[in-house]
Amino acid sequence: MLVFAYRSNDRRSYVQTQLSQALTPGKDYCVSFQVSLADLAYVAVEELACILTPRLLP
Repeated sequence: MLVFAYRSNDRRSYVQTQLSQALTPGKDYCVSFQVSLADLAYVAVEELACILTPRLLP
């Protein structure tokens, strides 16, 4: 998946997907990201985060 966004300082972009199986309460899970700065990029994101929620984000 490739995500690119050029936005003002206050905007955010969300990548969302449905899980293939339900999560089990109390069980530990590992979430990882692979991030690469484009060759000609002159700006980058400062933070990446993950949220697991039963509803879609706006």
